[in-house]
Amino acid sequence: VAVCPTGVFEVRVLATAERGRLSPLGHLRRLLHGGRQAVVARPEACLACGRCVAECPEEAIRLVPHEPVV
Repeated sequence: VAVCPTGVFEVRVLATAERGRLSPLGHLRRLLHGGRQAVVARPEACLACGRCVAECPEEAIRLVPHEPVV
């Protein structure tokens, strides 16, 4: 979270609907972290600098190109 220069992430407890989208390994990781997890709270602020990818200890982040919404 701290490595992001624009504050894209926040750490919080996932809502029930968000937990349903986790893989079995994701559920285990959530439990190991006391239910708290980093989430993308402000995707529009992302600069795609890649710092989060390089620093994520879980290797859970990847940058994916997308078409801008018009």
